[in-house]
Amino acid sequence: MDATLLLQLHRVPYSPDLEKPGDFAFVSKREPLREITRTPVHPPTGFFKRLLWEMFGQKYDEKETVLPLWPDYDAVILVCPHCSQPIGTTKEHHIVSTDPLTIEEPLACAYSHPTQKALPTIAFKVQDGKIMPA
Repeated sequence: MDATLLLQLHRVPYSPDLEKPGDFAFVSKREPLREITRTPVHPPTGFFKRLLWEMFGQKYDEKETVLPLWPDYDAVILVCPHCSQPIGTTKEHHIVSTDPLTIEEPLACAYSHPTQKALPTIAFKVQDGKIMPA
């Protein structure tokens, strides 16, 4: 991608609709599933203890189970202009706005290799609905 070339972004409603470089889909945060299980508490023995338990005691023991769902943060999936593969944001990326799309931190192509000197890391800035080299 040339340094002077800017690629306009195009929003698609769902991530399976991503086709060409510059397409992106916004995936909003999903709240975790919460499940509450109630188990009965056995009554104490003894007349007075049982009488007090019947009037004031706790009859059920409640346990809450939280199952996190993906994503637990707002995410953007976009098609890389370098390799045409999807790139996703992480928790460290801050999405400023979705219309036009602006992300504070640059995105790096997952298929460029930072350990090999022949293939440098390719990073992109997303600002005001355009992709530009970082």
